[in-house]
Amino acid sequence: MAGFLGFLGYNTGSEYFLRDFKNAYRFRPDIDPPRQQFQGYVNFIVNRVLYASLFGESAWGDGTADYRTTISSLVRTADLPSVNFQTETKNAFNRKKIVNTGVEYNPVNMSVFDTVGNEWLMMLMKYFSYHYMDPRNKQKGDSRDIEGEIDRIGGIETQGSSFGRDGVWDSNVAGYNPQMDGQFFERIDFVLYHGNKAVQYSIINPKLLSFKPSGIDYASSDAMGFDLEFGYERFTVYSDLNTDMSVEDLDRFENASGLEGPAFENLKHPILMDEPMKLDKLLGSVEAPRTRTAPIPPSKRTGGAGGPSSGPDPDPIGTETVSRSSNLPDTYGDQVVIAGPNNETNEDKISDILTDFGESVVSAAIQGGNIKDAGARAITRGVQRIVGTPQSRGE
Repeated sequence: MAGFLGFLGYNTGSEYFLRDFKNAYRFRPDIDPPRQQFQGYVNFIVNRVLYASLFGESAWGDGTADYRTTISSLVRTADLPSVNFQTETKNAFNRKKIVNTGVEYNPVNMSVFDTVGNEWLMMLMKYFSYHYMDPRNKQKGDSRDIEGEIDRIGGIETQGSSFGRDGVWDSNVAGYNPQMDGQFFERIDFVLYHGNKAVQYSIINPKLLSFKPSGIDYASSDAMGFDLEFGYERFTVYSDLNTDMSVEDLDRFENASGLEGPAFENLKHPILMDEPMKLDKLLGSVEAPRTRTAPIPPSKRTGGAGGPSSGPDPDPIGTETVSRSSNLPDTYGDQVVIAGPNNETNEDKISDILTDFGESVVSAAIQGGNIKDAGARAITRGVQRIVGTPQSRGE
């Protein structure tokens, strides 16, 4: 009977084609649901050493988290970090070999809302004026006039505070402004959440490559914003996968603990979130770093010259030779045999007959065939099998 029910998907060890309509069973919300694109936010970690001078608040106070929460809540769309593995194809005696040569990190594009609170406009101008002199010192008193009406004769500025006819150069006019700490952002975190659990991507030492405000359009009522592009030096993920969300994470959501009703009942985490998942051994950490693999001795290199090594390997990790045995198991396991062996018991035969009957009937129903005829043919095959004259199932 268990074999007959196998095509329904309850017995996942059975290999039946008609079980495929239940293949998404493992993606139920209480087991292992796929992530949805709106379930995430971006957290901007401004240089915490400079935060007080940049924003006039305590570098470690509540203002830091409040401001980060505000600007991250205004993110409209954001790409996750991605990597291109640089490779070269070598011709080794007419056989192609692909070798790794490096990695290239693709820029991260974002779009953010421009609100009347000017949160992002302030952030972007602080970034601009932190690295460059161009937007600085251009205000004329308390008026809205911006310095720009400098008299020019023959294309040469005439004011003494500029590099003009008097030969004076003022470095406060324009140009790059070197800083002791060259990073305005420490990192940017991309947090994906589900069921009060989070997965965190992080880009390290990001630099703003460009920002573009929305234009003025009298025929549109769309929300204005900024298009941002970030480059970065490295990216990684936090080694604790599905970690518990913190108070700062939850601050982005409405507190619904006082609401009542079926929609606000506490639901269990998906089953696959109950077990902790960690990448610490794979990625290493500052406290327990994962070291670079030791060079492979010539005696173990493919096609290498030289005799056996004179001593033990300094670090055997990564230098072990992988056995390329021809006895490796098939990728998809053993072949499925529908018909039982010749020495099968009557119980096995009856179970297979019921399975054949169920598959034939369901298959005919799905394909629009005659269910009665399909069932009759399955019964006929079963009777012939019992008496010892097995027939082809493709008749």
